[in-house]
Amino acid sequence: MIFHVCRIDGTSLGEFREEEFNRRILAGELKEDFYWHEGMSDWKPVAQYRILAKTQRISFAPPPRTTVKIDMNISPSPPEKKSAMARLLDRIRRK
Repeated sequence: MIFHVCRIDGTSLGEFREEEFNRRILAGELKEDFYWHEGMSDWKPVAQYRILAKTQRISFAPPPRTTVKIDMNISPSPPEKKSAMARLLDRIRRK
């Protein structure tokens, strides 16, 4: 998108791509000036663009989430073989 920028007296400052326009705003080169781009009905103060840019942009990525690695290649351990005496005690305890 091409931004057209001018001073309050109408003096043209030039046409800038959005990246260059943003860089100049952050550098403090455009303060009391006005901008317009295709699709806008009228010129607006650069200060309004700065407010809009601050409220609509996310300048950092969300924090990474911790993950747990699950090893799917591990087979379950075979059930324990109980002695005959242990099986007999289990039956007695269930009654």
